Amino acid sequence: MIFTHDDYTIAWICALPLEMAAAKAMLDRTHPSLHQPKTDDNSYTLGSIHGHNIVVACLPIGIYGKVSASAVVSQMRSTFQNIQLGLMVGIGGGVPSIVADIRLGDIVVSTPTGMYNGVIQYDHGKSGRNGKFQRTGSLNKLPLAFLTAISQMQSDSMIGRQLVDDVISDTLQKNEEMRNCYSRPIEDQLFQATYDHQDDHQDDSLGCSGCDFSKLVTRPPQTDNKPHIYYGLIATGDQVMKNATIRDAIARELGILCFEMEAAGLMLPSLVVRGICDYCDSHKHKDWQGYALAAAAYAMVLLLFVPVTCQKKDVHLSEQDQSAMQHCCVTDMSTEIESLQQQKDILEYRSFNDWSDSGKNLLWVRGDAGKGKTMLLIGVVNELTAHLQRHFDEYCLSYFFCRGTENRLNTATAVLRGLMWMILRQKKSLIHHLTKLFTDLGPVLFEGHKAF
Repeated sequence: MIFTHDDYTIAWICALPLEMAAAKAMLDRTHPSLHQPKTDDNSYTLGSIHGHNIVVACLPIGIYGKVSASAVVSQMRSTFQNIQLGLMVGIGGGVPSIVADIRLGDIVVSTPTGMYNGVIQYDHGKSGRNGKFQRTGSLNKLPLAFLTAISQMQSDSMIGRQLVDDVISDTLQKNEEMRNCYSRPIEDQLFQATYDHQDDHQDDSLGCSGCDFSKLVTRPPQTDNKPHIYYGLIATGDQVMKNATIRDAIARELGILCFEMEAAGLMLPSLVVRGICDYCDSHKHKDWQGYALAAAAYAMVLLLFVPVTCQKKDVHLSEQDQSAMQHCCVTDMSTEIESLQQQKDILEYRSFNDWSDSGKNLLWVRGDAGKGKTMLLIGVVNELTAHLQRHFDEYCLSYFFCRGTENRLNTATAVLRGLMWMILRQKKSLIHHLTKLFTDLGPVLFEGHKAF
């Protein structure tokens, strides 16, 4: 299938290459690249997940934060103008507390809490009359499509369906190259908020080997090694949060579960999903960054519950486009099928059922006149139409029936026009290809010995 820029409706934004690698691993299919204007410096990966066409983009290497995220999203939306929803997926710093026993490897999802819409810019605001800092930065309202999908996921979790865990294990099983970097580490150390990391060596790979382990917070052991999912407020700011004392003060005031840096730059209705790789303190936990796979797996499962039908924007045709499309039409084959069915009794489609069960791509039907070929093919069309209604964003169905008794329906040009017209009715964004020819040639494009 050929995709155009207008077919893509969801943006998946990553800050780091390891986050983008996890996103790529979640795609059901990868699509060919499309051309982009000179003003767009982004590099995209295109694909689909559960019928949604996705544009995946990563921030420029070494340039992080809200300004970089805003530039990427702005250029993306100028190139893919039908994008309506955004996902910011990757790693973040967790806030462990008595209320939320967040551990490394867990997942935090931005959801509305109190007066905030899921993400708050904790370092943006103004001083009030009493000298108190009033925060004014908050992300746009979360899309209802995401919020209702979250409700579905939460209800599934309550009855024991852990789809995120299944996606993680299946991905690692299928991708041997990812296992070393993306598998779940073992050590999870939380130090007291007032105890700073001891920099007695320069090698980050040694982690906290020089720290005093008597300063570790005593916590009950986890009952499993699966990521736990927390819903609530995510704090975003211009600097990496590395001070546990400040972390706890802001978290207590606002009810924060996680800190990150990019979400404030998403000028698009977006959901933020963060895999916890550190505790927003001075201690080192870099071996947990690869477990961003957990956040990507959550986003993939979420899209399973987001209706595809609510993502599609209608394409408005100009008068010239409408004229080109009207001239292209030979007949509406959906009404032709109705008239054909009225002329004969519908046969049992045993041949079609055998072909459908076999999984083969090509169905070749031949036979003498009156043997039921047309009725069999009507059965094929009806079956594929039902399938198309469930996967309309992935597939486009086009068909044409010739009639020996009607010359207007019995030429190669008629077949071509009919197939084109049905495609254009479903994918109106393709109309400009036809309009360009029609503008130059007019109705001659469709008739006579020089047609097409």
